[in-house]
Amino acid sequence: MTSQPTTRPRHQNDDCLIDLIVSPARQTNRFMPGLAAGLIIGLLLTCGCRPTVATPGAHSATHDDTPPAIPAPAPAYVMRPPGSLNFCEHIAPIIFQKCSKCHRSESIGPFPLLSFDDVKKRARQISDVTTRRIMPPWSAVPGYCQFDNDDSLTATEIGMIAQWTQEGAPEGTCAQSPQPPAFVKGWKYGEPDLVVEMPEPFVLTGDTQDVNRNFAIRVPIQHSRFVKGWDFQPGNPKVVHHAFLTIDRTGWSRRLDEQDPLPGYDGTLLEGGRNPVGFNLGWLPGCSPPPPDERLSWQLDPGTDLVLELHLVGTGKHEQVQSAIGLYFAKAPPTLHPGITALIAREIDIPPGERSYVVRDEYTLPVPARVTGIGPHAHFRGKDMQIWAVEPNGAKSWLLRIEDWDFNWQLRYDYAPAFDFPAGTKLKMQITYDNSVDNPRNPQIPPERVLLGRRSRDEMGEVVLNLLLDSADDANLLHRDFEQVTLQKRIEQLEFLTRSRPDSAEMHFILAAKRQSLGEWPQAAEHYEQAIRLDPSHSQSHNNLGSVYRQLGRWNAAIEQYREALRVSPADARAHNNLGSLLLARDELDAAREELRRALELHPEFPEAEYNLGALALKQQDFPTAREHFERALALNPRYEAAAAALRFVKNRAPRTVAPPPSPTGHNTPAEN
Repeated sequence: MTSQPTTRPRHQNDDCLIDLIVSPARQTNRFMPGLAAGLIIGLLLTCGCRPTVATPGAHSATHDDTPPAIPAPAPAYVMRPPGSLNFCEHIAPIIFQKCSKCHRSESIGPFPLLSFDDVKKRARQISDVTTRRIMPPWSAVPGYCQFDNDDSLTATEIGMIAQWTQEGAPEGTCAQSPQPPAFVKGWKYGEPDLVVEMPEPFVLTGDTQDVNRNFAIRVPIQHSRFVKGWDFQPGNPKVVHHAFLTIDRTGWSRRLDEQDPLPGYDGTLLEGGRNPVGFNLGWLPGCSPPPPDERLSWQLDPGTDLVLELHLVGTGKHEQVQSAIGLYFAKAPPTLHPGITALIAREIDIPPGERSYVVRDEYTLPVPARVTGIGPHAHFRGKDMQIWAVEPNGAKSWLLRIEDWDFNWQLRYDYAPAFDFPAGTKLKMQITYDNSVDNPRNPQIPPERVLLGRRSRDEMGEVVLNLLLDSADDANLLHRDFEQVTLQKRIEQLEFLTRSRPDSAEMHFILAAKRQSLGEWPQAAEHYEQAIRLDPSHSQSHNNLGSVYRQLGRWNAAIEQYREALRVSPADARAHNNLGSLLLARDELDAAREELRRALELHPEFPEAEYNLGALALKQQDFPTAREHFERALALNPRYEAAAAALRFVKNRAPRTVAPPPSPTGHNTPAEN
């Protein structure tokens, strides 16, 4: 087995992967702050593991582009003398360490495994599922890597359970037996500094099989805090399959929540919600967030909402869900520098009956990095996964090998020790899919053509890696590089999906939004126009097309699109703001004021509308009113640099001949959204 060299303390922000959401690249305009302009195709879930101190090791080196050598298999189980095994001395330590955390009350196991009686009456079942490596759920093939959170059983442990069962499952002398583990009820890490919950319960109807629902939750803080950890209480663990958490500084998630007559809102785009840089926040039954760590935290500002996405699974009857989130605050800013990178399949088009369809990807690290954990994701046809690293000198290391992927158990794998890689290291992925009748997990029999997509009947292929960087500069460089590379990959995905589904207005809209985020105005306009031809009632396409037309200098056409967006959706505060912004640029001040005030009536916490009203007052040399609006814009978004610059300008009361501060677009025009 290849060992992994490392010399620094591990990063605790380790994750379990269910579906990957890659945040959209940083937008080059402010037309759509909060719009997830990329294809949202999945979800990351964070799991806890204990920090370890890494120890040095050595790599095996080869110099071709094939995966590393396959390690030798573990030695087979050697039978113990008959009658030498008993529960108390040999079996209880295995069960209590690897099984009881899920097989207990208030967890996902269907029955408890906390005592001899619990285990004896299910001994044959336990022996069967462990021998077939169905339980405990752990897909990584043994011997390829060492993992800190490894819940798998060794060949010796499996053999001992089987032999003990065959010999009648004797109890032994339980004075020697370890006590069942004690599990903390309530919050795993103690009482949080702040608890927030869904404002009202959501009812999952009896005829619902599964649903993804987003909930905007206000965070009542008066000044910025650093969040060193968090925990989640599902409220109804029978139906909460997993949860994912993002932060929204724009208020749009709450607006979408308010517009939906039911608690929360649906949608394939998580508008407004973003991962804190370097973090993924999620929860899976039996897979908790990592313990709070003063060294690793993310900033939470006043006015920010938490956006909770729940994947809910029906039980056949009406179920209520009201989940809660606990936050633990750090006393000081973080001292460590987390990062995220991912490997992504851009095209998936699997013919029916295909047994070995392969996708590949790679990413080159721009800076030295420590890889602390890995989370793969595919759907039901995923079969074999190989992930490895190739250093600039040709040395290779396995990062993960899965030979029998199971969509129902998508876990996070935390390295122990972690990997230290130099800049220039290539991270590589190869995933093989089986779309034949021989795949027992194939949901479509007879098999059908399968395309890339978020739905479980579609397919995906992604691997996310958690990193720890040496410095803030390295973390920022990695973040910028990864966003740029990922943006191009997402565009390739969207182009493929648009070709595969040419009649999908949604695909054209998302691709247009990506092109718009790059400032590719003609290409963005082309796809928005096609989206509107396919779905004339899509107000966001009209609104965004208006912003693109504005950049192209087609102001009259832009106004027409904003007005059409408002005809379709009169309560669209963004369209009111954008129309008011353009009217302001044309010096139609009364009409602009009317639109901007309407935007604030619909969405009172709208920093861009406040900014634009400040710019309008500035045009009229009404400095007190301008100051009020700029101050409100900055209070709503403390990171609003244009509002801060405008406020400084007003406070200085510069003469009229001095140019006003630039808007968020980078031009001397009002802010658009």
